[in-house]
Amino acid sequence: MESKRFRFGKRTIEALKPDPKRRLYFYDTQTPGFELQVYPSGTIAFYLYRRLGNDPIRVKIGRYPDMTPDQARKIATELTAEIVNGRDPRQPIRDARSEPTLAEFFETYLERHARPRKKTWKEDERMFARYLKPLGRRQLSKISRREIERLHSDLGSRAPYQANRILALLRVVFNKAEAWGYFSGDSPTVGVEKFREISRERFLLPEEMKSFFMAVAEEPNAAIRDAVFLLLQTGVRVSNLLSARWEDIHLDAERPRWDIPDTKSGYPETVELVEEAVELLRDRLEETGDTPWVFPAQGKAKFSGGHMTEIKAGWARILERAGITKLRLHDLRRTFGSWQAITGSSLPVIGRSLGHRNASTTQIYARLTEDPVRASAQRAYRAMREAADDLPECEVLEFPKES
Repeated sequence: MESKRFRFGKRTIEALKPDPKRRLYFYDTQTPGFELQVYPSGTIAFYLYRRLGNDPIRVKIGRYPDMTPDQARKIATELTAEIVNGRDPRQPIRDARSEPTLAEFFETYLERHARPRKKTWKEDERMFARYLKPLGRRQLSKISRREIERLHSDLGSRAPYQANRILALLRVVFNKAEAWGYFSGDSPTVGVEKFREISRERFLLPEEMKSFFMAVAEEPNAAIRDAVFLLLQTGVRVSNLLSARWEDIHLDAERPRWDIPDTKSGYPETVELVEEAVELLRDRLEETGDTPWVFPAQGKAKFSGGHMTEIKAGWARILERAGITKLRLHDLRRTFGSWQAITGSSLPVIGRSLGHRNASTTQIYARLTEDPVRASAQRAYRAMREAADDLPECEVLEFPKES
């Protein structure tokens, strides 16, 4: 076909022959600006060529035969109307290309929100690396609700609580992306329902106390043994205990205490130390020497000058010796609070000793003196020990001498 201008149709288009050396251009006689290009490879594509103000623009519509000439002509007419109204039809394509992937935006989320505001930002980072990397390569608007549902369902069949944490993280990430202008439209997490969660109420029962205390006393790693006893004596979080510094612990003060400068709640916390904790910490102070840490790193990690970061292996040994199952380290914090309640402490006192904070109880906590808080902790730990009656003589299990 010699003419460059003709009405595009199936018969006329299929009669075109490619030039192996250059691209060929043809123009539709029915729709102004409607253009056809034939590549040297034989590929045929529809375009619209118009002017937006003084600027010429060319927009690719689609390929033949994936798109018929009439379908392409209809789109060309719609794009022409946009151009006449002063809108550049290429802008959505540019916006799509500039839209970040989930992995790219997650770094922005960490930098602008998680690291400055969340104590648990490392857990967000860990969850993304473990569960969300396959989605990380996708642009935000290309991730569908169906994909989120499938991810949530697949993970939920093995670990429903973890699946809910992942869903919650994605909801925050997409909400931030929309608020900061990186994403528009409905979040793919909308309508995805969490798995039902049953609140954990696990704590050490009276009949478990004897085997538990013996199992801890028999732990060969003294640091792990001391850490577990201190968790039971103070009710603090594991992360706070393992990162404790001697400069924050006041053993010889009139009121022995531990001032934790930074907690999960974002507030400092003062822990009233019971007599057993004071004795244990004095022994540790003699053992640790010049290190600033109450629990300095062990093994190869000790050369880094840091502190212990986990005691999971020792905890597993303790549970195995005690014959106790389904008890987490964090359950020692719940045990501490539960035994305070068992021994008659009020909820405000328990909340104060555990460092709980909320708007309805702040004023109550502010009026509490430290004496009833320490007394509550002392009663709770002594009650746990008494529940473990008939313990054999063992130095680490002895009560301090009454002063």
